Amino acid sequence: MHKGHVVCGCFRRKYNPDAPDILLPGNLQRIIEPAERFCRQSFPIPIFICETKGDEWFYRGDYEVSSWTENPKEIAIHNQRAGHNFVSRVIFLRSHNK
Repeated sequence: MHKGHVVCGCFRRKYNPDAPDILLPGNLQRIIEPAERFCRQSFPIPIFICETKGDEWFYRGDYEVSSWTENPKEIAIHNQRAGHNFVSRVIFLRSHNK
């Protein structure tokens, strides 16, 4: 974060199988707070995805939040799809790439 804004997103495919279009932030406070900040921002950030078990990161473009939900039913659907049980909200992104 820089001056209270999220300036970049780095997500592992293991935890976010539909990234960069859908993000599944976890329920730890160190993750919840930046996720909430990102949802309040009105500008895109660069998104990087780690596709494999290694640490090779790939730029996927600039994205901003189009909507998000904390609806338990929606969270349960994404938790099941991703094989997790710790998602705090579901964030939907839109691309700013041309």
